[in-house]
Amino acid sequence: MNVANRGSAFRFTSAVASATFFFACGPLANAAPGGCSQDVLKIDGAPVTVGLCASKTDAKTIAVAETFTSKSTSFAHATTIDVFPGEESSRGIDDVSLEPLGIAKHLHISMHVKAGTIALEHALLLPGAVPLK
Repeated sequence: MNVANRGSAFRFTSAVASATFFFACGPLANAAPGGCSQDVLKIDGAPVTVGLCASKTDAKTIAVAETFTSKSTSFAHATTIDVFPGEESSRGIDDVSLEPLGIAKHLHISMHVKAGTIALEHALLLPGAVPLK
């Protein structure tokens, strides 16, 4: 790629990244495109959708945008996963209060990132360590 095309390639990459985040992690998402995941968990008898999108910020860190949606309410949460040099995949954990959804509990999740994709591996509802996934 020559220098004259770098600016347009950067704008295109930025636009694609923004669109991926909006469609995959927005509250109206139905399916997650590559690099993102979406899971529906039953919490207190109601479905809660967990959306995860990963983007590498530098050689040592992956930024994770999380969305949690139940009924007509949703909220976003962000975390990071540390990358170990030379490893093909990384795992991270996060604890998220579900209070913004009107649920007086916490969700403890573990995530796995490999080859540019992220997956929700396990989910525990706290208190009580109730396994959801």
